[in-house]
Amino acid sequence: METLNVRESNPNQDVQFSDERNSYLFHIFTFGGFTLMDIEMNGEYIIHGLKVAPNVNLLPKWRTNGGNFQFKCINGEYPYYKEFNKSQTLVYYTDAELAEMAITEAENQ
Repeated sequence: METLNVRESNPNQDVQFSDERNSYLFHIFTFGGFTLMDIEMNGEYIIHGLKVAPNVNLLPKWRTNGGNFQFKCINGEYPYYKEFNKSQTLVYYTDAELAEMAITEAENQ
């Protein structure tokens, strides 16, 4: 798991992340009290106007290539810029980490 640098107290910002396969640019913005996001992968827009939900993958499965991103939020609160890096963080998980999380979740049900 890698934590991305999302600045608190900034409702509109860009966050970059690169791994050995891809480069990502997240355009994070706030509208109507919700956090929304446009996502670029390798210079191509792949998602426009995504309403960000807590603790779910941001990329569709067919766009993943080694991992995925989530806003980890305490108590399932929706991401909101005033809570970035306090109770909410943007993280990258490898496919192996996501698979392990799915197994753990299944075992706990």
